[in-house]
Amino acid sequence: MEQILGKYNRDAVRELGEAAQHVVDGLAAMEISFHSDALGMDGLRLPQGTH
Repeated sequence: MEQILGKYNRDAVRELGEAAQHVVDGLAAMEISFHSDALGMDGLRLPQGTH
């Protein structure tokens, strides 16, 4: 995952609030890998093994 942004490229937390973390957790459960510098991830806990 290189970016997770909301409408009009707003960061995910600002756009989705707490639901953004649920999205990240769900993607991580599907073994989707995340880049450590992914856009829009400020304020979200990244999964272990983030590249």
